[in-house]
Amino acid sequence: MHKAPLVTLMGAVAAAATVRGHLKVPAGIKWPNDVLILGKKVAGLLTEMSAEPDRIRHIVLGIGVNVNMDVRELPPDIRGTATTLAAATGGRVDRTAFVKELLAALDHWYQRFLKNEAEVLEAWEELNITLGNRVTVNGTGTRLEGLACSVDAEGRLIVELDDGTRQQVAAGDVTIVKGKP
Repeated sequence: MHKAPLVTLMGAVAAAATVRGHLKVPAGIKWPNDVLILGKKVAGLLTEMSAEPDRIRHIVLGIGVNVNMDVRELPPDIRGTATTLAAATGGRVDRTAFVKELLAALDHWYQRFLKNEAEVLEAWEELNITLGNRVTVNGTGTRLEGLACSVDAEGRLIVELDDGTRQQVAAGDVTIVKGKP
């Protein structure tokens, strides 16, 4: 049960790897569930879980990708922070081919997750754009600000606060405040 949050990271790895491999576009992951291209969000992931105290009944992973919309069609409040695959590649993307690649990547990464979840964390770290940056985290009841240091074995973000203490974050909205030094 404690490994369930890694499903979100696994899905993000599959989505970012598909954008990189299929479209040859440099996608990265912002913890825990956003895929960005050149600092702009192109995809997001959500997981829903049904569980009992001792077991998971099911997990549903949803992935939304901005594919062929013109950036001007995006809602005005997100145009500066979002993009589309078409804008990133300079042309229309074959959605069927992209979805086939994404499903294959999800299957690949899910099988790896079942065998050794550490492989998913390693792949996530290679694709991440969060670690090493100063971040704010909202939505956890408090607002944290500090250096995003690492992700633990259960997928929680470790943030080093200004006083040197480290705090684990299991959920929240992360904003990168200042880039890597």
